[in-house]
Amino acid sequence: MIGSIDWLGVLAAGIAGYIFGAIYYTVLGAQWMAALGTTKEELEKRKSPAPFVIAAIGQFVLAVTLSILAGAESGTAPMLALALLLWIGIVMTTMTINHSFQGNKPALTIIDGLHWLGVLMLQSVVLSLV
Repeated sequence: MIGSIDWLGVLAAGIAGYIFGAIYYTVLGAQWMAALGTTKEELEKRKSPAPFVIAAIGQFVLAVTLSILAGAESGTAPMLALALLLWIGIVMTTMTINHSFQGNKPALTIIDGLHWLGVLMLQSVVLSLV
């Protein structure tokens, strides 16, 4: 299982996912902050490199997981189908449950959820091509 991982593909997919997130939240930053109920000033008060390090590690773990679940499967279409299944069945269900109990606005779930859909799709394409 672990021996069959394409580590170059995993690294490329992890980096691609991280860059996608940086661009996505830069573009939707104002809407994300409004949905979160915070301001740029409040976020800057808590400035720390920790979330960025955690995000980078998380992207790498996600790429490893996709690679393992794909197994010997190759091709972009099957990888995208796997990504969509994981997004609907795991990501959106758990995030929606957590956000509802935390009292978060539905807009936050939509913004964050679409981010993870984009990451899963992008990482799947990268893994299928490398």
